[in-house]
Amino acid sequence: MLRPYVLISVATVLVIAWLAWPAGHADAPVDPLKVDGLQAKAAPAAGGFPAPAILSVGPTEPDWTQPSQRIAALRATLAGKRSLPGLREEIRKGCNRGCEDWPEGDLAALTPPEANLIRRALAAQPAMEQAIASLVQDAHQPLAERLARIDATRNAVAGQDVTQLLYGEDQARLAFQAAAQDFIAKQAAATPTASRRQILDDLRRQHYGSYYDRLSAEEGPEQHLYWALAATEAGVTPAQRTEVRLKLRTEYLGASLAQQLAAQDADDMHHQQQAQGYQAARAALEADIRNRGNPEQNPALAIEQQDRLTELRLKWLPS
Repeated sequence: MLRPYVLISVATVLVIAWLAWPAGHADAPVDPLKVDGLQAKAAPAAGGFPAPAILSVGPTEPDWTQPSQRIAALRATLAGKRSLPGLREEIRKGCNRGCEDWPEGDLAALTPPEANLIRRALAAQPAMEQAIASLVQDAHQPLAERLARIDATRNAVAGQDVTQLLYGEDQARLAFQAAAQDFIAKQAAATPTASRRQILDDLRRQHYGSYYDRLSAEEGPEQHLYWALAATEAGVTPAQRTEVRLKLRTEYLGASLAQQLAAQDADDMHHQQQAQGYQAARAALEADIRNRGNPEQNPALAIEQQDRLTELRLKWLPS
């Protein structure tokens, strides 16, 4: 049966592709860059709030069948307000007829240098993606250092202007995630609780830069909740963590859903304790059996072991 929160439609949630942050482990490291070189995705939900099953498209899309809309979007791309691959995909999906040669048909409305930059970027994209696919990265290296290597590789292939045009949004999104991760890991616990979310907002504005309006429009309450929980839970006790989660979930998601998630947390914790109890009891049982002989060679011990394991399962793991 689907859990209640899986059925809730949200306004601006992106697909989750990085790490899940298990409930009850607020000190677990955040690493949004699960696979180097891929486009940046939204951070996973935190505090036991799983990735919603219903995804959204963010802001209302323009009518891509209108040349004026496509040309305006190209100019926004050149101005550093959005990235070219995402625009191309939106137009591909939203303009079934009359856009087969896009963007060539719209480039006449731009200046020759602008049009040539668009052409260079589209032509260079396959080589840039191949270079990133071949890039070997150390997963233990700090996220910011890995991002710097990716940017340097892209710049070496096609130049900074083309890299910005193609991957500016991704760079901005991941730069914020790296900075937020660093703040949470190193400074949040020593920072007054009341200031932590403001610091995250400041980091968001700083790293989103000219993409701020677009990237902010893509974010929904779940993503903001993720970072708020991660920062606020840093350094708190388990008892405080429960209180923090309820308060922030209520603020971002509403009282009803917050209560549902709190109940789910309690249920998950109960199941986790049962599983841990079963594992401990099973280890003790196996040690006891081994102390008395080898069940592989002693049928009576084997039967006893199996019967006692069945009893443990019924005790600790009831259906």
